[in-house]
Amino acid sequence: MKKVIFWVIIVLLIVFVVGVGCEKKRAEKEAAEAAAEAKPLEDMKIGYVMPYLEGWFGYWDLGWNLVMDKYGVETEAILTYWDVEKELQAVRDFITMGVDAISIESTSPDTAQVMTQLANEAGIPIMIDSSSLAPGPGKAFFDISFDYGAMGALAGEKITEMWPGAKVIHMAGIAGFPPTEDQDESLKAGAAAGGYELVGTEYTGYQIEDSKNILRDTIAGGKEFDVLVCASQEVAEGSIEALKSADMLGDVIVIVVNYGPLDVDNFDQGELDFAIGQSVGLHSMVAAVVTLNYLQGIEPFSPVAHLPFQWLTPENHREEGITWAVDESWIPVAEKYAKTGVLEY
Repeated sequence: MKKVIFWVIIVLLIVFVVGVGCEKKRAEKEAAEAAAEAKPLEDMKIGYVMPYLEGWFGYWDLGWNLVMDKYGVETEAILTYWDVEKELQAVRDFITMGVDAISIESTSPDTAQVMTQLANEAGIPIMIDSSSLAPGPGKAFFDISFDYGAMGALAGEKITEMWPGAKVIHMAGIAGFPPTEDQDESLKAGAAAGGYELVGTEYTGYQIEDSKNILRDTIAGGKEFDVLVCASQEVAEGSIEALKSADMLGDVIVIVVNYGPLDVDNFDQGELDFAIGQSVGLHSMVAAVVTLNYLQGIEPFSPVAHLPFQWLTPENHREEGITWAVDESWIPVAEKYAKTGVLEY
């Protein structure tokens, strides 16, 4: 009887293994057939909606188009300057053009949901970039961003560890913009836990001059603070200028969530203390690779992706940071990440 049970189990295991193998082969065959039936990449056109092509967004454009150019894909950008109506019209314009896919960066998750619905109704695949998607009927094939909530939490943890009880100002980006709000909520949570005091959140619009003027007014108003958490390289640049003019640089810790070219320079000049590194060029390469894969019938490894980030110091940033300016040598890194979700470089 025991021998009979043993052989029944063996047979069932063999059937299971064979079944799994057949299912895998069937999935691979279906993917290959979908790719074979797909429109040639060189005949495709992809539209992308961006606020502008300066700073962070200029390097996004660089990484995205390095991939698209490699595969002969035509692209077109519509710039919206953070205007909701222009964002919606941009999607309508791309629908009229008959593009093969659309990537959007929007002012808010609600606007992104409406944009997504428009693309869905037209049967055009749409990707969400750094904007988040509000609940609703609109569906995107991919949602990619850095985890700004986690980056804000990391900044809070480091402040708690290194300067417990410090008074912190968040030099934030744009009110209502998901990266800004996610980061601010994490910093508020760290303060609520007792690690430090969040004495203010200032919205800078990610602009150098606005950041400089806001911080100058804050200093002139007599507000005391020990640490600045800056939402971008531009915000850090303006904040550093304001600290210099008040003869406070060196007395205040400056942390930036970016690691753009201005941050690299400020590290090298001894004017920046820490950065939470994120490479927008590599980020947009991944977005581009996933988009092209999807148009060939290959689903992304996950519907939502957050690229890793690094805690950078004046000592380690050259070795551990990934700069914004990427070149063709980073395309294989992006292609592997798009397939596996593993970042190796």
